[in-house]
Amino acid sequence: MLDLTKQYLRIDGNFEDETINFLITSAKSYFYNATGKKFDDENDTHKMIIVLLATRWYENRNLIGSDDLDYTLKSMLLQVDLEGDNDAL
Repeated sequence: MLDLTKQYLRIDGNFEDETINFLITSAKSYFYNATGKKFDDENDTHKMIIVLLATRWYENRNLIGSDDLDYTLKSMLLQVDLEGDNDAL
């Protein structure tokens, strides 16, 4: 996830690796708490959510005046949360 997130952020080198790894770990915890689902590193939607969360937190370090998660990210988390619910239909 580190390499993918760094590519998305367009970061070269390893100067920010510790910070980015911290954000990825925090994003995975957020993912679990928001969806009740374990992160699957084979699922592209799961990976995109982690990258988007880590990127958002990396680029917006000042929480004062920040808005809520954008619609796309909320929608993706909801989709993951609802995965499998249609199996019973």
